[in-house]
Amino acid sequence: MYYSLNKLNKYGFIVVFIAHFQDIAASFNLILNLRFVMERKILTITAVFIFAFALNSVAQTRVGGGLAYGTEIENVGINGNAQFFVKENIAIAPGFVYFFPKDFGSSGVDINWFDINVNGHYYFATSSVQPYALAGLNFAIISVDVPGFGSNSNTEVGLNLGGGVNFLIGESFMPFGELRIVIGDADQVVFGGGVRFNIGG
Repeated sequence: MYYSLNKLNKYGFIVVFIAHFQDIAASFNLILNLRFVMERKILTITAVFIFAFALNSVAQTRVGGGLAYGTEIENVGINGNAQFFVKENIAIAPGFVYFFPKDFGSSGVDINWFDINVNGHYYFATSSVQPYALAGLNFAIISVDVPGFGSNSNTEVGLNLGGGVNFLIGESFMPFGELRIVIGDADQVVFGGGVRFNIGG
């Protein structure tokens, strides 16, 4: 009888432990989701302040878009970018890259990768061929979806280094190419290209 009571107590402890563990896991998942939401809000507020500052001091404005390829996610994405010139050869250049979701075949694992970038561009020439160096910050928002385990999201902050070149055609139309090296936990090399348009200044 004593053995049976001990056995029941042991199993009862295990049941209670499992119940508490499930509550803890649910709370932890809620904390992760709240952290992800807060990170996105902080990034949004930061972007608004950067745009407001740039618009107040802009000498020339360019907007553009195109395609990009990331060596870590090994997939193509869509990029959007802008340039706000504070001097003739210096621009604040916010932008984003939305990489198409990466599907790992039969495993069912999906990776979603979204880049937000805030760079400075320094132009070596402002003629018809315009090479530039870039440096700035990268915010990589990465979400991994594993069948049976749900999804997990994280934001990694890194450093951007690289360069590119614009090819001025006419007054406002300029194809461009760019190479950007991301240094950080979400490090990769991003090759980009597309078209920019001069819309003011």
